Amino acid sequence: MATAIVTRAGQIMTIDAEELLVGDIITFELGKTIPADCILISASDLSCNEGLLTGEPEAIKKHEVN
Repeated sequence: MATAIVTRAGQIMTIDAEELLVGDIITFELGKTIPADCILISASDLSCNEGLLTGEPEAIKKHEVN
């Protein structure tokens, strides 16, 4: 089962991805799968391989929402 590291109510915890709620802040780690659609609020040189969804062979550079 997929898990996610989230900040919820000011506490960092690991939960099953199925338990994600609107408002959870997800922490990404190198090599991990992103468990849900989300809004990027902070990143440093982030690229994601979306090949399973889009068929594109190259990783896509991601940017924060302003």
